[in-house]
Amino acid sequence: MAGLFRTASKQPNPLGTAIRTRGSGKYIFGLTLSAGLAGLLYGYDTAVINGATTVIKEHFHTGDAVLGLAVGSALITGCVGALLSGRIADKIGRVPMMKIAAVCFLVCGVGCAFAPNIEILVAFRVFGGFAAGIASVVAPMYITEISPARERGVLGSLQQLGIVLGIFVSLLVNALLVHISGGAGAMMGPMMTWQWMFLCMCVPALIYGVLAFTIP
Repeated sequence: MAGLFRTASKQPNPLGTAIRTRGSGKYIFGLTLSAGLAGLLYGYDTAVINGATTVIKEHFHTGDAVLGLAVGSALITGCVGALLSGRIADKIGRVPMMKIAAVCFLVCGVGCAFAPNIEILVAFRVFGGFAAGIASVVAPMYITEISPARERGVLGSLQQLGIVLGIFVSLLVNALLVHISGGAGAMMGPMMTWQWMFLCMCVPALIYGVLAFTIP
């Protein structure tokens, strides 16, 4: 087993070598931030529903068990996404998996915002959870593969920083929307405040999707 690891560690990494040859440290840092945006989306998708649970329960007339499923479904499918994404990424590549994650996050944000019932809301939360699972594996995988050895630890930690920042951003957005509207169940234009909470996730998802088409 040790011999196997030694052999694998000596294999060249064409992607990392090409990127380090092509760009400076700022270029690699920019690529890391682009890939690490998946962490922010992961954190946002996980925490955003916390500001809407009470209203969702009342709006859809659901019980505690079903509400718990709506909250936890993203984490459950996140495990599935994490288990499958590494093997799929080996077949189709890291960047295509990032594009898939961006689409899933976008679909989750729009679907949850306009869900007509709790079943549809759970279904779209599943999309978001699968994307979060992909983000938790593929983004750090890509970052470590393009990073110089001496900077790999620092750059790799940006993914975790992005997750914590995403949780903070989601709670901040929720608080600002509630402050502006007067409550999670209040109307803000054509939609209720809690719907805007989910829809705001589309902004970083679109940015992440666009950046995924620009990185090598």
